[in-house]
Amino acid sequence: MSGEKILVVDDGQDNRDFLVEHVLTPNGFQYLLARDGLEGLQMALRDRPDLILLDMNMPRMDGIGVLQNLAERGADIPVILMTFHGSEDLAVEVYRLGVKDYVKKPFYPEEMLEAIEKALTETRLRHDKEALTNRVIQANRELQNRVNELNILYTIGKNVTSLNNIEELLPRLVDAALQLT
Repeated sequence: MSGEKILVVDDGQDNRDFLVEHVLTPNGFQYLLARDGLEGLQMALRDRPDLILLDMNMPRMDGIGVLQNLAERGADIPVILMTFHGSEDLAVEVYRLGVKDYVKKPFYPEEMLEAIEKALTETRLRHDKEALTNRVIQANRELQNRVNELNILYTIGKNVTSLNNIEELLPRLVDAALQLT
């Protein structure tokens, strides 16, 4: 499945261009581009992308700042962190902040595509679950309406067959019709 919206937050024009030309566009993804962490945070909160590709070292706000702000605001958007300088301590810190994957620069398009597909799997499953839940809720409403209609018809039938006086039949049928409508 493609067509998901991916926000690329990277201060390097070459990195943004590489991702757009070699990963996102050829695989049918929509994309948004931000030049620094602050712009990326604002776009993430406003546009709610399906995934964020986030550089670590940027002006105005670094990747950790973006992650912390997203967490504080309850924005549940999967993030793939991209950095030249990775360490075990950094990896532990960013995973605690909700990063789904960590890719060291430079990377091959296939490597990034694999990380994107892996990160979007959870988002796709969540969307599918929400759609199925809504369908089940709607089906339950329709079923409940049908059960209510059948109960009304059963009551009408019971009342009609139990009548001994024909003059009481018409008012009861009118009452039943009102209940059905």
